Amino acid sequence: MQETIIAINHHNNKTRIKALQFNIKAIYSFLLIICLIYFSFCFMVIQNKHINKLICVSLYPLFLILSQK
Repeated sequence: MQETIIAINHHNNKTRIKALQFNIKAIYSFLLIICLIYFSFCFMVIQNKHINKLICVSLYPLFLILSQK
């Protein structure tokens, strides 16, 4: 009986961990989409080429960091 309870608790903990990992991935995806929308909006608004290059250089490492999580 006790082994059954331990097995059920272990299964519930694994399910919780998977759900938490999914939530973290969803949050990172949401942040990534928000950043891409924001920077693409800045692209459309700002026509200065030097500032556009600066935005690209600052966006690229952020994209790599968020997409790895």
